[in-house]
Amino acid sequence: MSKNASPVNGGAMPSAVLTISNLTDEQTGRLNRDVYQALVRREALRTFGSTAPRYLRQAAKLYRDHVAQQLTAWRQRHGLAVSTSLVSAYGRPQEGCAPFNLLRRKTMTSLNDARLALSASVSPDDRLPTFAEVTGFDAASAWARLTPEQQTFVGELAVRFAVVGGRLNYQHDDFTITESREIEHLESQALTDFIDKTEPLWADLYGWRTN
Repeated sequence: MSKNASPVNGGAMPSAVLTISNLTDEQTGRLNRDVYQALVRREALRTFGSTAPRYLRQAAKLYRDHVAQQLTAWRQRHGLAVSTSLVSAYGRPQEGCAPFNLLRRKTMTSLNDARLALSASVSPDDRLPTFAEVTGFDAASAWARLTPEQQTFVGELAVRFAVVGGRLNYQHDDFTITESREIEHLESQALTDFIDKTEPLWADLYGWRTN
């Protein structure tokens, strides 16, 4: 066993070891969810020293493209259709070939399908929102999905950032340089707290727990 291959859950070596090549099941072509989650958690621990949701999401970014590539490779090995493209920096498309933008669109559709399948297979707390989810985010609906306690928690963070963070946007000639720097620090801390402490609520805000 190589030093990069380790058991998923410790102890005896299972059939699927922690390697990128084992992200997909060779028999079915489906995502090996246990391997994927274990690789993400290991990366979060190695890079950030924590498996908090925000760090799991950061670590997951490393493996999402790997999953899409592995799914595409599996289809190729089993003789299934895969959209590909030949990129050329110059010249016109040859006769009988589709324009590059059309070929690229077909290829990316294949990869996006793989990413959508991946999002559906991971737990709500480990998911990352897709482009469509981010651009179509409905704040009013998301707020309604939160419990009263969660709304209070988020509201206090938002008020702190809005009030403390917005002060230097207005006249502050009466502040000394030291005082201005201190408020800048408080503004930065308020923004960091707002982002970091609301991120674990993404599963509730996006409605992943109920979908």
